[in-house]
Amino acid sequence: MPVDSAEESDPARYRRTRAGWRNTDLHGLPLSVRTLSSALTSTGNYQMTICSIRHADYLLRRIRAEADPLRQDAERILSESRKVALRLIERLDWRDFETLVDLIFARGGWQRTSLLGGEQADVDLLLTQPVTEETAWVQVKSRSRQAEFDDYLDRFIREGRFDRLFYVYHTATSPIRTSARNVHIWSAERVAKAVIDLGLLGWLSDRTI
Repeated sequence: MPVDSAEESDPARYRRTRAGWRNTDLHGLPLSVRTLSSALTSTGNYQMTICSIRHADYLLRRIRAEADPLRQDAERILSESRKVALRLIERLDWRDFETLVDLIFARGGWQRTSLLGGEQADVDLLLTQPVTEETAWVQVKSRSRQAEFDDYLDRFIREGRFDRLFYVYHTATSPIRTSARNVHIWSAERVAKAVIDLGLLGWLSDRTI
């Protein structure tokens, strides 16, 4: 029941709740403006005390932590697209795989400052990121193994002039791993995700089918 405020600085009225104010769903996960649809958060611009919620079904799903059927469809399509991209990547020869990696970094905002592959002994791509001014080595392998990666990592450390190393491969007898700082290992699965995220599935399909 509305109650008049005793303090001038307090809101004029308030409403009691069963368990206090909360900003989480029923599983305890935070519900923030950033993670909610603007169709719902635009209600915050309403200047009066009480209003109806136009998207109450969406709001109740988020509070109850229920999956949105449309979002489930989108996630299923994305998952299937990545699986298709992975199968297509496995068909690429080393030249097209190298070109694909070059396109991924270009669409991600990196600028190539070297030739693609060719006669460079230690690295396939040299990149700069104009926004952060970082530099990167990129080594691309259609087939690789842990010992080969460790050798390239040693070369990268000895060189000492670059901020990051990207080691990209699509086939290995076992996953390649590292704990080295600023070193990023991309398997075929990571490349497939980038293909979908950056809109390169059409290019990949044209190269393999």
